This record gives sequence, C-alpha cells and structure tokens, in this order.
Amino acid sequence: MSDRISVIINTKDRREYLGITLSSLLGQTFQNWDLTLLDASSEPVINDERISRLLTIFRKYGHQVLYETDRSLGIPHTYQRGLEISRNNLLIRMEDDVWMEPEMIERAYEVINSNEKVGAVGFMTPNWQFHQRQPPPKILRNGFVMRSSNLVPNLGLIHEPIDQQELVISEDIIWDVCTIHAGSLFRRSAAERVGGFATHFSPTGHREETLFYCRLWFTGWELKVRSTSRLWHFESSIGGSRPEGAHSQNRQNNRRSDESKFQGELRALIASYPDKVPLVFDEAATNF
Repeated sequence: MSDRISVIINTKDRREYLGITLSSLLGQTFQNWDLTLLDASSEPVINDERISRLLTIFRKYGHQVLYETDRSLGIPHTYQRGLEISRNNLLIRMEDDVWMEPEMIERAYEVINSNEKVGAVGFMTPNWQFHQRQPPPKILRNGFVMRSSNLVPNLGLIHEPIDQQELVISEDIIWDVCTIHAGSLFRRSAAERVGGFATHFSPTGHREETLFYCRLWFTGWELKVRSTSRLWHFESSIGGSRPEGAHSQNRQNNRRSDESKFQGELRALIASYPDKVPLVFDEAATNF
C-alpha cells in the first residue's frame, strides 16, 4: 500500500468527540495517512491538552498534520480548502463526531485501488441508534425519490436524495451507487475535474456534498459503498455548524436556498447527460 491518504476533518466546538475521532484514526489498520484539520472552534482545539498531545503522537508516527483556523468558512468552503491544501492524491472527507472501525480506511482503499474508474468510495455510517439489516439489500438505495417538498414547493416534484448507508450489514458487499452520503475516500483528480466542492451553498451544508457526488457520477466516475468499511456517527448535540439548532429559522432558510440551488444544478446535469439516468426508487421502498 504505497498511496498516502489525506484525511480532511473540519471541526467546531466538539473537542470531546473530536478526541474520539482522532483516536480511531490512530487505530486504523491502514496507517499511510496524513491529517488536515480545519478548526472553526471558538477556542482553538489545539489549546486542549488532550488534542495537542494526540497530534504530537500523530507526528511521532510519521503522519503529517496540517492545521488551520478560520471561523468564517462554513462546511462547503472548509472541505474545499482541505482539498486545496492537502498534498496527497487520495483524500477522505470526514466529520468530527464519529468513531471509525479499525478496518474502515483499509477496506475503502482496497476498492478504490483496484479500479481506476472509481472516483469515490463511501462508508456505512450507522448512528448510535443503529439498525441491523438482515438479509442485506441487493441494491443500496442511495439515489432519489420523486416527491414534492415543503422546503421548495415552487419546484414541484424534486429529486429528493435518500440514504441507506445507516444500516449495519455483517456481510462484505460492495455496491454501485449514484450518490454517497457524507464522507468518502475520493481521488483528487476526480474532485478537481468536477470543480471540487461547490462553495456557493450555505455555511451549514450539506447539499454541496450531494452535488459533488452527483457531478462525479454524471461525468463518468464510478461510486461505490462497501458494507464493511464502517464508522459510527454520534450525531453530536453540541457544537458543529448549526449552533441555533437544526430547526432554527436561519437553518430552514439555508435549507430552502441550498435545496433550490441543488435541484437546479441536478436538473442541468440530467439535461446535459441524457444517457445517465440517476436511480429513482419508489417512495415506499425507502422505509428500511
């Protein structure tokens, strides 16, 4: 395994969870990685003794650590900045409130390293209230359903993204998908070819990530999800990009704006690539 991977983590006022995330990174079976840590916290996380000592251990093991602070960027700008300053050809987009299973990076790397057409490999992302799924689905329903949304009623029926990556699957399965939820292991060359992460979305995200994966898929890159490449999402109730709460008026306004932008750009992609038809599932099939 000669390829080095840059793990890009943005963080904001979650040092307790960040410590868990960083510790699980140090415990990976794949250790050929470097860290890019982008910090929007009110008090820099490196001022915390626990975090600073963890980063010192990283360096002792030969992992390069790039650290920047900027409270004004928001999620889309932050991940784009991470793409720009990270120095490796493979990168991971990662959140700051997760625990990565020890084989997570290794198993994702095996997939992307075996096929140069794969642009990104997604992880299974169960939360702390996980749902076991037996038997495993033959098709991972990472795609869309067609329905109206109260966020953007003026658009009529929209392609609303759905996500089946929260399941826990014991079998080792690799699925083809047309979109990925949240983080992934991805190629720099693929990301740069589609313009990276769209920074014209609101600071709270996350439609810029959906557009990123859709751009990859429509332009010919394969997207995969591997069932045994898994992390656990704590869904922290503190810190993060939504200090006023996920249902605050400001957050709802951002969601409306982001959804309108995303649907417009997705429709443009569909029109530009008529031979590429995104996966659309029956709404009843989304009840996992």
